[in-house]
Amino acid sequence: MSSDVTRLLLGWSNGDEQAAEELMPLVYGELRRRAGRYLRRERPDQTLQASKIAEERGRAQRERDQSEEVVAFLQDIFQQSDP
Repeated sequence: MSSDVTRLLLGWSNGDEQAAEELMPLVYGELRRRAGRYLRRERPDQTLQASKIAEERGRAQRERDQSEEVVAFLQDIFQQSDP
């Protein structure tokens, strides 16, 4: 599985959206496990759930990626329009 994750990460970093879609189910379980371990160290009345933390991490990553795409697009436009 480690080599699959590495391959998919490399693909994703090179813009392969299919790789990103394949990667998420592979890493979601690990993110959830880590979030669960973290939450067990928190106070007993904590209301967060490990699955919600893992989902939020994924959402934040997608937003970051979209932001980077917008920045790259805008930089490209400015570079092309610079006389």
